[in-house]
Amino acid sequence: MIMASPSEKLCSMCKESFPATPEFFTRDKRKKSGISSRCKGCQNKLTSKWREENPDYLHNYYVENRDAFLEQAKEYRQAHHDEIILRGRQYYAKNQKRIADRANAYYHTNKHTPSFRAKRRAQFIRWRQSNPDKVSEYNRRQLQRNPLAHRIKAHNYRARKLQASGSCTKRDIEQLFRLQRGLCWYCGRSIQSAYHADHRIPLSRGGSNDLSNIVLACPHCNQSKNSKLPSEWSDRLL
Repeated sequence: MIMASPSEKLCSMCKESFPATPEFFTRDKRKKSGISSRCKGCQNKLTSKWREENPDYLHNYYVENRDAFLEQAKEYRQAHHDEIILRGRQYYAKNQKRIADRANAYYHTNKHTPSFRAKRRAQFIRWRQSNPDKVSEYNRRQLQRNPLAHRIKAHNYRARKLQASGSCTKRDIEQLFRLQRGLCWYCGRSIQSAYHADHRIPLSRGGSNDLSNIVLACPHCNQSKNSKLPSEWSDRLL
């Protein structure tokens, strides 16, 4: 017969000996010692088996007591905030590759679904609202690193706000620059040093943001034309 020392307790299931403390045995108020006769490992196995065999009961019980569960969880998080953060960091450090692989697989499986895209967009908006300084610093670096791409992004954003159809890319603008031979569409002057992407039919007057409605103009012509149609501002044909 296996015997345990006075400071230890024998598990009634696995018959192994552990220190007689709540760290190794689940609490049980019905017992005189205050702990169960089963070690935590064995008790967890029994609980997991029971949960697998009784999913409907668990679901109904949660629905009936949802508010109480949420309140209890909230109180626990508030009382153990630092401990929860530490456990999370320790778990991530031990399982970093597994977590990354799982997140990567989930992303590639769901990235084209409307619900996933809406969820990611909502997360991105919340992050931008919570980190305005980081957003400003990122935009500043992008402007310095690639001013043309930054301008095109702002160009497309303005078009979306006005609900105009179409969009353009950096490659589109570069191709347009070559087609116009680096000259202003309206006055024919060189735009090598600076140019604006102008909508021939202004967005505010129903024009699209398609490449067919975009020309490159010198700053003077673009600002002078403003929201006019080409026929209202010059003799240049559409």
